[in-house]
Amino acid sequence: MGDLITYLTMDGQTYIASQVEIAFDGKHGGACPDYVALDFRRRHVIVIEETEAWNTRPLCERIHNRNTRWFKPLAAFMLEKSIVTSDWGMRFLGVVRPDRIEAFKNTFPSDGDVAFVSIEECLFSWKYWDHRRDNGLPGGELGTYRGQSVGEWSSWSWPKVP
Repeated sequence: MGDLITYLTMDGQTYIASQVEIAFDGKHGGACPDYVALDFRRRHVIVIEETEAWNTRPLCERIHNRNTRWFKPLAAFMLEKSIVTSDWGMRFLGVVRPDRIEAFKNTFPSDGDVAFVSIEECLFSWKYWDHRRDNGLPGGELGTYRGQSVGEWSSWSWPKVP
């Protein structure tokens, strides 16, 4: 989706990689998120999934398993390759249908490392250009972000994963 890529990178502060394969190691991984973004503005690694589906269940299940599915293996990989430092945060951004955004938000009301944006906002980026350029990608705002750092994720042993 070219419009989504434009939306994600329009401020020049975000690098994205698409279809990042996170290999299964027997405990973690086994996923291929639509995008992994490096948000240099906030120093966050962001797993991004886009869906136009009405049914929220499949994506919600992946988000519930984000710790072992995405965060832990990505943190270990990124530190091993010196892509980011251990103080970077990790979070999730869902790009979803406007009529389903509240259902997603209601499923994760207090998760400070999960945010959603409507597909419409990404498709019509000119309409939201100033807001996106000035405020960065949705989620991760100072005072609301309650995620863990890359260093914390990479040091978790299997029993600590919720």
